[in-house]
Amino acid sequence: MITFASQSVNMRQIFQRLKSNIAFVVAIPLLIACDKDLSVSLDQSSGEEMGLVAVDTMTIESSLVELPFLPAQATERLLIGKATDPVVGSIESETYFRIALENTSVGDIPEDARYDSINLIIRPDRSKYVYGDTTQKQTFLVHRLIEDIKLVDPKEDIGNYEIPNYVEGPSVFTDQETAYQADIFGQATFSPKMNSLDSVNIKLDQDWGEELFTLLQDQSYQVANNEEFLKYFKGLVIRPHEDNSVVLGFNDTVQVELNYSYPDGSGFYAQGSKQLVLANKELQYNKISYDRTATPYQELSVERELTAADLQGEPLFIQSGSGVVAKLKIPALNEFMYTPDISINKVELIVEVEDGKNKALPPPNNLMLLIANENNNPFSVVRSPFVNNVEEAVYRAGDSQGKKGRYVFNLIDYVKSINNKEMYGHSLMITTSTSSLFHSTNTAVIAKENGRPKIKLNIVYTKFQ
Repeated sequence: MITFASQSVNMRQIFQRLKSNIAFVVAIPLLIACDKDLSVSLDQSSGEEMGLVAVDTMTIESSLVELPFLPAQATERLLIGKATDPVVGSIESETYFRIALENTSVGDIPEDARYDSINLIIRPDRSKYVYGDTTQKQTFLVHRLIEDIKLVDPKEDIGNYEIPNYVEGPSVFTDQETAYQADIFGQATFSPKMNSLDSVNIKLDQDWGEELFTLLQDQSYQVANNEEFLKYFKGLVIRPHEDNSVVLGFNDTVQVELNYSYPDGSGFYAQGSKQLVLANKELQYNKISYDRTATPYQELSVERELTAADLQGEPLFIQSGSGVVAKLKIPALNEFMYTPDISINKVELIVEVEDGKNKALPPPNNLMLLIANENNNPFSVVRSPFVNNVEEAVYRAGDSQGKKGRYVFNLIDYVKSINNKEMYGHSLMITTSTSSLFHSTNTAVIAKENGRPKIKLNIVYTKFQ
């Protein structure tokens, strides 16, 4: 729905000032507590009389789309866990990575040393990312990879025309499969209080630890250098237990400690260790999956768009990680921009969302707008006026008086280009910002009013005589 807004001011004084000018304001921003689809009409034929009139609405066609080819590697975050939203279902993330020797000085383990243990250590990232219920203990399971993590070039499948603008080249994607052993290679259960959690220490397979210790001690070819080591050991995956309730963010500076002890010559044993670290950040990635069974969205997929007819009044939603976006088309806006003798002063897209019901599942901090072609392929983004940066709408929380949380986009530059040839048949897609789209799982459910998504476009313009 599009509304033309008005403002509570001394209208008689404004009219007297404008009466002698060449141009007059057709709509003035409305700054009142309630959301009314009204505007101020300044009709010269009525002299100094003015009145509030209802504004015709522009239909916004909306649907749900799932974006393809979401790059998942080198996000600087290990995203691990599972969270369930009562509206849209569950989402979970596994993290895959390779490890390598911190250095190749492997011959300094004493001959009489003995193996003690091997542990994988991960630490919360700087943001201490949390999405979900942290009141329950969580369990992480580790498996050994049996397949190399590989970069995929989407050009080989779909050609340049259909590659989304956010894909810059070969990548590892959020839905990518990398095979691993079924046997559990390590396991840890912990309390997910990220503000007080220093690290998660996962004890790895002790037989492998002893094997690796022997290889290092004997200076075997498998550990002669990291090239050989990566042939011998392809990497690890950390995944959540099926009963987990929260998705957590960890730093990508993982550490594997191989611990041993040896006699120090005084009748006591000294402690020693070897370190393994993340081998290649470009091949670390988060595999994100979802389960929408028994929700109104279970048919949604990359191949299956859900229209308003499919949703039958169910709310739209936006979700990081899975790439779910709200698609908008406003056909009447194109025609409006052909209106003669007008100058657009302000255009705002306002998206209201449901919030406050579950503090464990906060909406995204920021949203952005992709511009997509008729095939739902994003080819550009809506940019901020003057600075040419990506236009990001910051989340504005609701209040106790019933005002919904909202995001407000400045579309002044966008509307000036919507009738350009390259924009023919395009749509807007509301999604989370690039800083979170590929390595978080936050979800925003769009509020409804009279059975329709509560999305409005406020336009302020000047009409010249």
